[in-house]
Amino acid sequence: MGTKNKSQNCIHILNGDALLEQFPRDLKGASIVFRECLVDGPVTGNSLKELYQKRSAFFAQTYQVCTPIEYEERIVSEFNKVQKIPNGSEINLWFEDDLFCQVNCWFVCYLLRDRKDCDLYLVRPNNQSPYAFSVYTETELTELYLQRQVLPAPTLLAPLWQAYATGAVKQLTLLSQQLPNGYSHVREAVSAHLSRIPTENRLGKPIEVLKKIIENKETESTELLYQEFQKQLPIYGFGDLQIKHLLIKFLSQQ
Repeated sequence: MGTKNKSQNCIHILNGDALLEQFPRDLKGASIVFRECLVDGPVTGNSLKELYQKRSAFFAQTYQVCTPIEYEERIVSEFNKVQKIPNGSEINLWFEDDLFCQVNCWFVCYLLRDRKDCDLYLVRPNNQSPYAFSVYTETELTELYLQRQVLPAPTLLAPLWQAYATGAVKQLTLLSQQLPNGYSHVREAVSAHLSRIPTENRLGKPIEVLKKIIENKETESTELLYQEFQKQLPIYGFGDLQIKHLLIKFLSQQ
């Protein structure tokens, strides 16, 4: 870990624009916004370029939220900023504890794996709301920053991304179990990921919960269905786009 100095470059990597909008104005440093959702869709590629091409196509075809050009301008450009962070910088990773955010965090650490002499920190919500920064005020976010957790090196979490992306579930489980104290949230996220993988006898927990909500007719409103899913499975951190994709998968199997 690098030694802090007055001229040290300070970077905040934020998981989403919502956090950027509420980010404490009194905290110094530049912000990089992570706008991906690697918890859903293709994550393999022989190179980052190939991965980005697959993700761009997924966003355009499945989510229908941005064109390939917009993906490059809004998402890949931020990834490139991460890779250009100077050695010796202070890097603060603002990611919640749910699977959605944790997968993104692992990927950021993968991008940072060659950075040298950096001071890395995890800024995480507390037990009051482990899956959402949105409930915190600016003052409370500043307090979370002051209580940040030292990350000895990006290589502690980077292998999790590689195991996740290649579907090496046994390796992913082993890596999470080998993490030191203070990383139980990672183990919980990995456990949630394993629970969503379909087997011969199970559809995977997210689809099973979605199926139960629909069968019990807990709501006929799509919006309320999404909210009920998020209420029952907050560990996944799925937004409307991910739940809609899940719903389409489920209906296609009927």
